[in-house]
Amino acid sequence: MDETGTSRAAPCTILVIDDDPDTVYVYSHIFSRRGFRVEVCRDGARVVAAACAVQPHVILMDFLLPGVTGWDATRALKEHPDTRHIPVIAISAYGEARDDAMAAGASEYFEKPVSPMIVLETVRTLVVHSCALPAGTDPAASS
Repeated sequence: MDETGTSRAAPCTILVIDDDPDTVYVYSHIFSRRGFRVEVCRDGARVVAAACAVQPHVILMDFLLPGVTGWDATRALKEHPDTRHIPVIAISAYGEARDDAMAAGASEYFEKPVSPMIVLETVRTLVVHSCALPAGTDPAASS
């Protein structure tokens, strides 16, 4: 609570897990320009450690990562007590991977190429009650 007695949720934090610099740039740019805090992890083997350290409100997970795959990383996140509650949005070039991504614990799945604006709207919907959405980004306010 703040000095007025109003409860304030933490700012929305997004963890982008992708090894492609262009993809990282696009999502970092889109989310940070809209007031989200953006953290990045480029290595599937470090996903759980990064998520534990950052405690993001949502994770954008590329499923084609070097080392540990996005499927394995998502399973590990969902098995860890400090990260199992974090929604994971799976993003993959494999169109046939939706069922596997959802079985691994993903909350949503998008096939590449996907419009970053669609991903943004999905993130807003997933986090609307768990963090302080930047001004003008609350999807409930636009209905």
